[in-house]
Amino acid sequence: MTYANSYAACSYDGPSDTGGCTSGAQCVQSPSNGKTCVYQTGDVACPPATYTSKTLFYATIDDTRGCSTCTCTATAGTCTGTINVYNVAGCGGSPIATISTNSACTATSSAKSAVATSLTTNPGTCGNNGTGGPTGSVTSTSPVTVCCTP
Repeated sequence: MTYANSYAACSYDGPSDTGGCTSGAQCVQSPSNGKTCVYQTGDVACPPATYTSKTLFYATIDDTRGCSTCTCTATAGTCTGTINVYNVAGCGGSPIATISTNSACTATSSAKSAVATSLTTNPGTCGNNGTGGPTGSVTSTSPVTVCCTP
């Protein structure tokens, strides 16, 4: 999975005090550059007054991608043609028999040579039946909300 943006966040390590801040708050010096931000785990609303610019980040991903099993239907190939059988060596003279390539046994008398003619081959195929392919997805998980000053 590729993200269009990535960000880095740093914590504040400058001087601070609790004087003049409301209960439970901490006073810190304003940064000289950049924006001040707060964050909270989850997809939550930003505080309505100061930190109004919300950006949602994700810490992890859930990757369930895979591939389903492909199936196919095979069709057998074929070979057709004829075989001329001769009663002399070297396939001379007129054939004493012409046999079709149909896997049947054909008896001949005094066969001494043979030659195959008119052969045509048709290879088998294996179609995928439209099955198989990618499954699942990648989902961003563990959201973190970062709210910054505008």
